[in-house]
Amino acid sequence: MDSNKVISKKINTLLWSGCSLSFGSGIVNEWGNLGNRVLEKRHDMPDSLNSGEIDNSVPVYWTTEKFKKKFPEIKTQQEAMDFVKELSYPMQVGKNLGIENTYNLSIPGRGVESQLRVVSSFIINNQDKIDFTKCVFCYQIPSLARVELLDVKKDKEWIYYFTEKRDTYRFSTFYNPIKNPKDNTNFIENHFDFDYYIAKYLMYICEYRGFLESKGITFLPYILTEAEDGVGDYFDYEKGDSFMVDNMLNFNDHKWTHEKVKFPTVKKLLKELDIWKVPFSQDDKTFKYWGYYDDGHFSPEGHELIGKIFSDYLEEKIN
Repeated sequence: MDSNKVISKKINTLLWSGCSLSFGSGIVNEWGNLGNRVLEKRHDMPDSLNSGEIDNSVPVYWTTEKFKKKFPEIKTQQEAMDFVKELSYPMQVGKNLGIENTYNLSIPGRGVESQLRVVSSFIINNQDKIDFTKCVFCYQIPSLARVELLDVKKDKEWIYYFTEKRDTYRFSTFYNPIKNPKDNTNFIENHFDFDYYIAKYLMYICEYRGFLESKGITFLPYILTEAEDGVGDYFDYEKGDSFMVDNMLNFNDHKWTHEKVKFPTVKKLLKELDIWKVPFSQDDKTFKYWGYYDDGHFSPEGHELIGKIFSDYLEEKIN
């Protein structure tokens, strides 16, 4: 589908996914009473500290006292997270356009694999309840450097966001490293290449379009950029396109191949991916710009502004 063409079908379900920017991070301290002590020392935490929990008995932990003054009616961590959910710009788009059901499936700090696995799970688990032929899925593509690793050590001392100490498996990304970052050294030094993951995840998202369309879902992938083409240099290879196609991703270096196949160029992948072009500036939408604290995530005012921008762009498509 050409993402610049009008969507002719009736839309009553809006799915959205992305990273912390789409989730609404930065308003509530997701680590509860541990605050920045966890963020700074999570690889060396004493056993006496517990992670933040979400229920109506736990008081809210704002990232700044300014939110306490701005939203005095919110008393608990659960109320605060419910508030953040409704404040997030994906939910505001759904409300602005009068879409019956809107689901923000974003995951802070994670990459393509985790995010799309959640979306797939939601679709498969709800396909007998939701008519996905009347659904649009908007996807804020995260940094493609967010490589997912499975931590199989089941370290009982690990503290992870809202959960209690647990002995189950966990996924980590380079932006949320497992407890001992040195454990990643072999992988990073011998098996990681950023250009490879750009290629891998671009292809994965292209393939994912096929899964969505098989369910009747309209797919609108985008990145947060000011570039007029909706892409800019976000997906450029450091090593260059020809090197990736003819060298690193060359399928034909084994003599027993019946057909000679080349990995697509970035230009072909992006044509297949069909990025939704919604250019806008992030600078006037951050916590820092609005005087809360020095952080580049979106402020409450920023989410409202972005919600209006995306609402206008999506309304043009569905009307």
